[in-house]
Amino acid sequence: MSAAATEVTPLINATDVDKDVETGEDKPLKMIDGDSLRVKAVTGAAIATVATSIGAMALEGNPVAYVSGAIGVGLAPYSALQERKIAEVKALKEVNEAMERELGQYKEQNERLHKTVGELEGSVKNLQELEQTLKEIKMMESSTLDELEVQLQEQKEIEDQLEVGEKLNDSIR
Repeated sequence: MSAAATEVTPLINATDVDKDVETGEDKPLKMIDGDSLRVKAVTGAAIATVATSIGAMALEGNPVAYVSGAIGVGLAPYSALQERKIAEVKALKEVNEAMERELGQYKEQNERLHKTVGELEGSVKNLQELEQTLKEIKMMESSTLDELEVQLQEQKEIEDQLEVGEKLNDSIR
């Protein structure tokens, strides 16, 4: 697996780090469906219960029908609301798990980056030492060149003196 494949951000790029069993490729993060079949069924049942309760209260003049209808009118929407909340909690749990996986990836990347920074700091230190060494060599070269020029000048003066001495010797003879 390449490094680029491990640096997926499932929430931003709409891909999940889970692998498809058949293809081995990343599976996309599913869209959160707030109106799942179960939520729709419970909501439909709640509407039917409210309608039935209201109808029973209107048709029956019995106090028991009123109490039963009132309970049905109150509990049916409450149960539909609770079912929707359960669906939302499941969806949030999936998102939380995806975020935890992504956080794990970021931690791995962070550790890798810290290691790389350490290596680069070592390289910078080595390059600084090399630069200092090269500066010292350059200074030694320029001082050596100056010494060589001085020695050449001294040697030329000695040769000039020898020539003068030879001419004097030749003239004396």
